Amino acid sequence: MQQTDHRSNSAPANGAEGEAPVTVTGVAATPGGLLRDTAGAAAAAVVMLTLFWLPAEYGIDPTGLGRVLGLTAMGEIKQQLYAEAAAETAEAVAETGEAVPGSA
Repeated sequence: MQQTDHRSNSAPANGAEGEAPVTVTGVAATPGGLLRDTAGAAAAAVVMLTLFWLPAEYGIDPTGLGRVLGLTAMGEIKQQLYAEAAAETAEAVAETGEAVPGSA
């Protein structure tokens, strides 16, 4: 496969003589395009957090999809385990009167 040189010979790169700037084709890096793509990525992140992460981690399921996929049950189990661990830590503190290492 033959490679082609996509360099433009119009001006030196960074003021260095003899070096031509490299132009990249197919990438639109305009400020408006970057803002649009950033907003799109943020929107996708919010959708993924709402549909998957909240049900799986905290048992919070605003859409109902987490229950269909079984993620809400997983999140509810995690919350029960966290509550049991907190209760055990509180019980140990009450018995000994000292903080349990690692329970900060």
